[in-house]
Amino acid sequence: MHALPPRPMPRIGAHRPRPLVGMRAIERLLRRHVVAPSPEAHLVVAVLCQAIADAASLNRDTRRCAHRFLRGDDLDTLACLVGLHPDFVREVARRAGYWATPPVQPPAPFLPPKNRYPYDRF
Repeated sequence: MHALPPRPMPRIGAHRPRPLVGMRAIERLLRRHVVAPSPEAHLVVAVLCQAIADAASLNRDTRRCAHRFLRGDDLDTLACLVGLHPDFVREVARRAGYWATPPVQPPAPFLPPKNRYPYDRF
């Protein structure tokens, strides 16, 4: 009789912080901002909400696909179909805690090159 192999230990960092708002509240918010409510618009909002939920997934591949969708042109196309601004959808995902994007750093200020030979001035 063989003993069962030990269970693999979970990776450190595998646990992500809990989102601040539930998906139902996000779906209601997006539906409220749709220009013309219809069954098709509700379907598009459901697709957007699924992408937002997948951005907080523990599965790395699912999370990558969701991040690619949220950054790409597909989100722009779907959001515009129902009258939502794509940046609004991205901001909702960010502020709700589902999509953690790195903070944008301002560009470094331009500094003129230093004078290599300070004694060349007349």
